[in-house]
Amino acid sequence: MTPRIRNIAVGLVVRDGRVLAEEHAVVPGHHRFARAIGGGIEFGERAEQALRREFREELGVELTSRTARRDGKSVRPRRRTRS
Repeated sequence: MTPRIRNIAVGLVVRDGRVLAEEHAVVPGHHRFARAIGGGIEFGERAEQALRREFREELGVELTSRTARRDGKSVRPRRRTRS
């Protein structure tokens, strides 16, 4: 079987320094791990549409336009510099 590359859209929900993640297992009954909410981008779907769909399917919530980012960049907390 030829490996395939699949584009995904994921979103981080951060509140009070905590990150919402979903528990997932590649194979049922095996080790579980945490991952960001999201999933595969369907053919003809934009990343933002996929992310909205995934949040609707997995959490039953609708994202507002103000909460969705689509810059594709990693977001990291700012580091404090010593004065």
